[in-house]
Amino acid sequence: MWRDMLASLMCAALLESAGAVRGRLRSASGGLVDIQECISVRELKLVCPAKKNLQIVSAFWNRQNDKDCASQKGQRILKPQRVASYCVVDGIPKENEMCCKADATPNVDDMCSGRESCIIPVGFTGCPKNPFRQIRVVYDCWDSSDDEDLVSGPSEDINSASDGLTTEAPGETTIFNGEVSKPLPKVLLPTLQNTAWDILCLSGTVGEFRHWGQVSCNSLAAVFGLKLCHRLDVKCDFDERVQDITLWWRVTGAVKVMRIPKTAKPISTEDHYHRFFLASEGCPHGNNNEDCDLPWAAFNEPREVSSLADVTRRFLVYDSRIPGEPLMQMETNKYHADFWVSDFTPLGTGLPLPEAAIFAGSSGTDCGISRQCAEPPHSEAPVLSTEFKVTSKYIMESPTDPGHFVLMSNHNEANPMKTYVVEFSAKCR
Repeated sequence: MWRDMLASLMCAALLESAGAVRGRLRSASGGLVDIQECISVRELKLVCPAKKNLQIVSAFWNRQNDKDCASQKGQRILKPQRVASYCVVDGIPKENEMCCKADATPNVDDMCSGRESCIIPVGFTGCPKNPFRQIRVVYDCWDSSDDEDLVSGPSEDINSASDGLTTEAPGETTIFNGEVSKPLPKVLLPTLQNTAWDILCLSGTVGEFRHWGQVSCNSLAAVFGLKLCHRLDVKCDFDERVQDITLWWRVTGAVKVMRIPKTAKPISTEDHYHRFFLASEGCPHGNNNEDCDLPWAAFNEPREVSSLADVTRRFLVYDSRIPGEPLMQMETNKYHADFWVSDFTPLGTGLPLPEAAIFAGSSGTDCGISRQCAEPPHSEAPVLSTEFKVTSKYIMESPTDPGHFVLMSNHNEANPMKTYVVEFSAKCR
């Protein structure tokens, strides 16, 4: 009895006042807008500057009855209905026609995020039998150029006899407004060859949209932790002309859009456990659609200036080892390295001069007799944070004073950071 009464009070308090909590949020861009409007009588317009897109942080309805909402001529003001005890079952709030959730974040997020401006219409009150009066929205404006990481298709040509099926688009030409256009291109339809389409889209419950919630993150509890739960939306478009699977990774105050080809193969596969490469940033080759080894500067070459490397690599995991309970993981590996300018110690003159740098010893991480010093490993699986510090020395002819011997010393430091992993389930837990 007491538990039901307490749960009822908590339900009422959370539903009526949760919107006020969001006003204290801050994001990396520092441009949060907190706005409230009487949505029962007026529309609410959200606007960002040019080349910036809306990112909804939170949206909550409330039933505050102030003069602004009550002063509209002819507007019928309903008496607020308090949440009854029957809206709590075993301590969990349940929805019915009189007990509605005040959290409008998913609705407003789907309506407005990613657009430069958005209008929330009059009457968007959220509860047909017991409508809310006002809505409070907290949003940010993010550069549209930062919203998307594109992951292109495999570099190899796809053999129609093995990986895919080549098909002609319907008809030789298309006609629009009486004009004949060029023939539609051929498209590749993935077959059951262990591709991203087979694993992400055809396994489990088939549907065009898949919505995944962060494991062990309760959205209502997250409100009071001043953060949002992560969310992953996957679009499996059954149109054969669409060659990519689109993923929306919704994080606090931002949405990152990524794409993976339907024909992409996993980079590693175990029993019902598949890992796909998504994107990279900062690789020496400059191609964000390809993975790379972690940069580690050579020790036997002179360095005129110091340099550094910052690399981010993203992976997607689909885990269906437990039947009926699939999981997905977004994995982010970050790496930072510093390569110091060469230090030279004069050794004198003489003959013969070495044609190439001669190794003269190393010290640092895992250096030892009869073995090489440690180097940052290339790993696609999650890693722990580690540090590497290595100094190597070489005898060579001075690059600035010909005929003189010098001892060149080069120093590298690197830090592969602990993999950031966010786990999602098809059912929010």
